[in-house]
Amino acid sequence: MTESAAVREQHLEDRYGRSASRRLDKRLLGVFGGALGLLLVAWVIWATLSGNSATLEYRNLGYDTISDHSVEVLYEVTAPAGSSVACVVQALSESYAVVGYRVVVLPESDQRTRSFTESLRTVAPSNTGVVDRCWILS
Repeated sequence: MTESAAVREQHLEDRYGRSASRRLDKRLLGVFGGALGLLLVAWVIWATLSGNSATLEYRNLGYDTISDHSVEVLYEVTAPAGSSVACVVQALSESYAVVGYRVVVLPESDQRTRSFTESLRTVAPSNTGVVDRCWILS
């Protein structure tokens, strides 16, 4: 290769990013990105495994329509032992309008999972009764 060809080759490498320093930059960027990705995966695993085991769950077990103006809702709540829980219990019409509503405070207990039956008065005939949501009070 002549000197002018070598200069031209160097000029093309500099111009189009094929120089040794650019390859090193790309390699360092790849290593840094891989390390960051590995760190993210490790954090997700740690956050999943060390999550708070004090979870709150609720489940509708059924309902019983007593009359056009009354419904009983059967439900189950799983909460950490020794914590008070509040739940919203609703009666719904055929068009899913709320026709009965009550916030129920469940006292502390040593049992994690408990079943409850709540009677609701309704302003119109209900088609179903459900627990809408629950939260831990203490």
